Amino acid sequence: MRCLVFGPELDPSVFRVIELSRRQLPLLQNLRHLAVYELKPHTWCNITPFLGPKLSSFALTSQLGEDTCESMLVSLNIHAPFLEHLQVLGSAPLSSVGCGAICSLKHLRTLSTSCIPLTAECIDHLSVLSNLTELVITTTKDGLAHGASAAGRETSFASLRVLTISTDTWAVANDFCNVYLRPSSLCTIEVWVGEVPSSRYLDELFMTLRRCCPVSSLKSITLLPAEYMDDDPSPDILDPNTLRLLFSFSNLEELDIRTTISFVKVDNALVKGMTLAWPRLKSLQLQPAYTLEGTTSVTLDGLLPFASCSTLKTLSINLDSMIVDSCTRLKPGKSVCNSPLASFVLGEPPISDPCAVASFLSDAFPNLKTFMVWEEYDDTLEVVKCWGEARRLYELFRQKRAKEADWDDSADRSAQAMYVYRPYLGFLCLTSLHLS
Repeated sequence: MRCLVFGPELDPSVFRVIELSRRQLPLLQNLRHLAVYELKPHTWCNITPFLGPKLSSFALTSQLGEDTCESMLVSLNIHAPFLEHLQVLGSAPLSSVGCGAICSLKHLRTLSTSCIPLTAECIDHLSVLSNLTELVITTTKDGLAHGASAAGRETSFASLRVLTISTDTWAVANDFCNVYLRPSSLCTIEVWVGEVPSSRYLDELFMTLRRCCPVSSLKSITLLPAEYMDDDPSPDILDPNTLRLLFSFSNLEELDIRTTISFVKVDNALVKGMTLAWPRLKSLQLQPAYTLEGTTSVTLDGLLPFASCSTLKTLSINLDSMIVDSCTRLKPGKSVCNSPLASFVLGEPPISDPCAVASFLSDAFPNLKTFMVWEEYDDTLEVVKCWGEARRLYELFRQKRAKEADWDDSADRSAQAMYVYRPYLGFLCLTSLHLS
């Protein structure tokens, strides 16, 4: 057996039978993956017989006390010294003893303590894990810069490629990146913050990423709210120059910003700049959190540069709700676009000519599987009816243009065949005349 999962429904008497059997430990010699759910504090010792040197992955989801958590981590260090993947989900804080036990796992590659708030001291201890490639953590409210030693700043998280951090303030998130990602070969960063952002906060974070990460390494950036806000705060307006700071990351593949901020200054020119700066872009999501009213200054025609992105598959951006489609071009791509874009979220822009919109989309983005507006849940609204008609026409136009493309391919093949065989046909004509 290579994988084992323990749940709360397991009869505790099973462990007593195992103990009385006095079998050689570990009980499962070839066990590689062990997951434990809803473990009671006094039953942790029952798991120990399953820990062995071949264990490479351990996951624990339980509400354990600090002492029990320490005992668990120390046991892992003793019985499973070659552990590569560790996930601990709980509410008890991680003590310095627990951090020391984790730091002794020299082969650890992924660590997730997403529900356990870590102090600056704990993070500083963990930063010495030289083989760690993926880290998922939650930080406490205190700052981070004061907790890092000079030696830690030079050698911290040397192999880190994927970082997910959840914190209360943007200042702490920025401090973490500034202290522990110097230098860094980070590929993916995901930041969850409970504080409402300002354009200045994002500007500072992006400046830090540019300073700490080589421009060729970072491929994915995600910014999300850490918790739902009932008071619906008034969002700050994102400065377009803040987004332009990310243009340096030429290999960026995913940008996902869904925070409480306004994108009203994102316009057609900025869209064109994105497509030029990020030729490998696969997913772009610029959506304000907790509201359906956020919009950009991007028009339907302004989406055309995305049609030239050969890798873009997901696009979520609210179009300008003040500009209708009266000037929309019917065949902007001249029926030669083959954009792989499959998922499209438009926001709630009003349209007056569903036929023109369907013609534009089917020509520029012929491979769409879904495109939606936020108000789809209320089919009595005129905007929903218009978009429903646009969706129906889109499918008809898409099929028609697919057939046109097939006809063009057939015509091209016929023309190529005529070109190849033209000398031979000429020879046959001359031979025929000579014989006659």
